[in-house]
Amino acid sequence: MQIIKRTVRTLLLAAALVASQANAAELADTDSEAARLIIEGQLTAFSQNDNEAAYAYAAPIIKQQFPSVEMFMAMVMHGFQPVWKPRNFSFGQSAQINSSEIMQQVFLTGPDGKPYEALYTLTKQKNGEFKISAVRVIEATAT
Repeated sequence: MQIIKRTVRTLLLAAALVASQANAAELADTDSEAARLIIEGQLTAFSQNDNEAAYAYAAPIIKQQFPSVEMFMAMVMHGFQPVWKPRNFSFGQSAQINSSEIMQQVFLTGPDGKPYEALYTLTKQKNGEFKISAVRVIEATAT
């Protein structure tokens, strides 16, 4: 049931990203830039093997599921290779999901040389900072 809920949520978030071009409400430039800086910060921490820093970018919901740096990194290393060790990356579109969530598209070349697309969801915390609350990675059909 949990997997179905996650899949439905991922599909809804992806649809929101596509629909955002037609959406009259623009994503605030400051929020979009903040999301990109958070993602870039975590990708940089991964590349420098700074596991503590990478974990610091995770939202509380992720930290509840993976309550230690070691557990978090095991999940990332085994399930998110393109995010853990990308050869390169670039940012795509951003979308406002609701008043506290942003979706950011990221194009990556994985360590295997294949192209991937990652859809990051970032959630605004009570202190106003964004944290990464979900990542969905799929192999892309084109670079």
